[in-house]
Parts: sequence; structure tokens; C-alpha cells
Amino acid sequence: MDKLKKIIIADDHEIFRLGLKVAIEKSPDWNVVGEAESGEELLEIIKKEYCDIIIVDFVLPGMNGIQTILKTKEQHPNLKSIIISSSRDPRLLKMSKEYGINGYIFKTEVRNTILTAIQSVLAGDSYYSNVDEVPVVPNKKPDAANPFRNLSPKELEILKLTVKGYSQKETSEKLNISIRTVETHRRNISEKVGKLPTPKLVRLAYIWNVVQDDELVSIHKSE
Repeated sequence: MDKLKKIIIADDHEIFRLGLKVAIEKSPDWNVVGEAESGEELLEIIKKEYCDIIIVDFVLPGMNGIQTILKTKEQHPNLKSIIISSSRDPRLLKMSKEYGINGYIFKTEVRNTILTAIQSVLAGDSYYSNVDEVPVVPNKKPDAANPFRNLSPKELEILKLTVKGYSQKETSEKLNISIRTVETHRRNISEKVGKLPTPKLVRLAYIWNVVQDDELVSIHKSE
């Protein structure tokens, strides 16, 4: 009999993590050995706890899911990985394939597909949600609908760094401005866009191409 397969989940929503853990542990062959709320926390857990596969939300505080997985592969190149995402933008799925991530599942499908996806990936295969059934997000949209249209150039610059996972301190050092100035700009961004929590702001910024694909997966801590 094969040994118990160990799994770590990274998602910043506790209720979702709990539901995912319950679904996974219905299998007698799998065990969730760690839970993380951020990419940085996941990296710390992996230093102490061996696992066979990680399941990572795309939108996390700090590093996003793809950045997190690429970072783990620096130390654990054979570690299996699956991205789960609320975004139905097929570009994210395409990026996941390009960067060697073993699976990509839309969160709306998790209950029905997560067990199959884990089984496939652990067996050495891949599992991706069907992009053909997902409407492509157009690259060009009416400017009047763009929620970021009223941001100043400096606000856009700070928004890009936020999307890429920079903290306020890192942003201040990168742009050579005070942390208080960064806080003020972030507050102004929030007021103009609609006081969205950071994860929703990141999703929206990606949909509107605030950052390009190659920028989105850049890991600034390695710069």
C-alpha cells in the first residue's frame, strides 16, 4: 500500500481552506499537513514539513499563487502544484501551463474536480479546467468602464507594485518615497476604485491589464 500523500493548502480565506481540507481528507490516502494564509507562510511551512503537493490560491496577500509556486520550485523542483482561482480569465491558465504548474482549477468547480485533479497530478499527469468553456476576457474595453482610469501616474505605479506583491515598506524603498506617502497614495487608490479589499483589487487590476503577464509573475524578492 502506498504511503499517505501529504498536502499543503494556501488560501487566505479560512472557511474555504476548511472546506477544501474536509473534501481532501475524505480520501484515506491523503492528509493535509499544513495550511497557509500567504505565499510567505507557505514557504516557511515547507521548510519544516515535507509534502507531495501544494494547492495554492492565485490571489494571496504578498506574492500571488504563481509567484509562490515558482519560489517553492527553487528549493523543491519536483514538488507537485495546483492553482485554484476565482478568476475565469484563460490567460492565467495559459500562464500556469507555461510555468510548469501541474494543475489549474476554477474555484467554482473545486468541489467536483479537486479530488480528480489531485489524483491526476500525483499520478504524474496534469489537470486543467476546460478553457474552451470559459469566455475570453477582451484586452480592449471601453475606457469609461475602466475603474482605474482616474488614477494618477504615481498611483498607477504604486498599484502595479501592490499587484506584484510589494509591501508598503518595499514600495517606499523602490520609489524612494516615505511610507506615509505610500499609505496616502494607496488610500487615494482605494477611494477612486471603490474601497475594494486588496485581493479583489488585484483581480480587477489583472483583468484590466494594469500589469503585463511577465510582470505579474516576476518575484521582486529575487531582484
